Amino acid sequence: MGRNYRSRDYKEAGGSPSSVSTDSGRPKAFRHEGVPGGGKRALSAGNERPLEIGMEGSPVAAPTAFRLLCFASTRALPHHLSRLRSRPQTYLVGILLVILATIGSSFSGMFVRVLPELNGWQINCWRSFWMSASLLIYLTFRHGRATGEAFRNIHRPALLAVALFFAVGSAAYVTSLSLASVTDVAALVALSPVFTALLSRPVTGERVNAATWITTLIALAGVALVMNEGFTDGHWVGNLLALFVAFTFAGQTVLLRRFRELDMVPAICIGGVLVFMIAGLFSGGFNISAESMLILALMGSLQLGIPLILFVRSAASVPAVTLSLIVLLDIILNPLWAWIGSGEVPTLEASAGAGVIVVAVVISIMGGKWMARRAI
Repeated sequence: MGRNYRSRDYKEAGGSPSSVSTDSGRPKAFRHEGVPGGGKRALSAGNERPLEIGMEGSPVAAPTAFRLLCFASTRALPHHLSRLRSRPQTYLVGILLVILATIGSSFSGMFVRVLPELNGWQINCWRSFWMSASLLIYLTFRHGRATGEAFRNIHRPALLAVALFFAVGSAAYVTSLSLASVTDVAALVALSPVFTALLSRPVTGERVNAATWITTLIALAGVALVMNEGFTDGHWVGNLLALFVAFTFAGQTVLLRRFRELDMVPAICIGGVLVFMIAGLFSGGFNISAESMLILALMGSLQLGIPLILFVRSAASVPAVTLSLIVLLDIILNPLWAWIGSGEVPTLEASAGAGVIVVAVVISIMGGKWMARRAI
């Protein structure tokens, strides 16, 4: 027997029946009122011929179940996608993002080794240029035509502060390397978790408890073991600049955490442009070969651009002090890649210090997870 179709079914789907068959189980015609004079090509199930949906008096061969399924999916899919986009990032996902960011950024030494003919200003200049270019591509893919709005929607003081922290910190880092030893600079920059802990409460409102301070001190003890040669005399200007670099990184970290509900990648992008213009003015920063330009393009996007995107995203769910402690893994990973790539065996003290840093990072991660569960 035939099936009866109520007009309400068609009204819910956005159309109206013109006639109904009582022996085939399908409507003979279907008028789509949402697209006047237009039609969409569709294929029916089985061996039935193609059909035109939306044309006046066109045959409809699709079964009712198929049509209702398509209608339900078009209504439900945007709802589920919006729920997926609005789903908050978990703490463990944030930890994974910052670990991946640290691994990516730790390849800086390997890139510098294949560019012995360039000075620090030249590397910093074009690395920052290509970093900003890669970030702009990312923002274009993410926001599309609203990319300009992504820059304008950021709180103006926060945008300028993050951009300046990144730009000034990068310039100070290059200068400190020219005025002090690499060991001194690395040891002083590793003090950034201390500055982060001091700035965290007034900037982000996150309380730094005694356990976090103990974890930070354990990590610094590991840094001291890695950098066991002591500070070089007569390099106090470079050491002060390295200490300032630690402060700028801490300031950038707490600001990213403070404005975690916003996409702060545009601020880093602007900071990269500032570094490009500043570094290009010193020691022939703009003058490099085409071969070096290709390597720096890879360095700026793979070693700096992508890790910074991951780091900004991780700040959405990871406390600032934990972020800065995990970044200390770079002190371990940089020598590790050198050992794998060129056979540079680390000293016993460096290996012991690396183990202490790893223990401190694990304690910080697990403590943050426990605090997150307690806050639920």
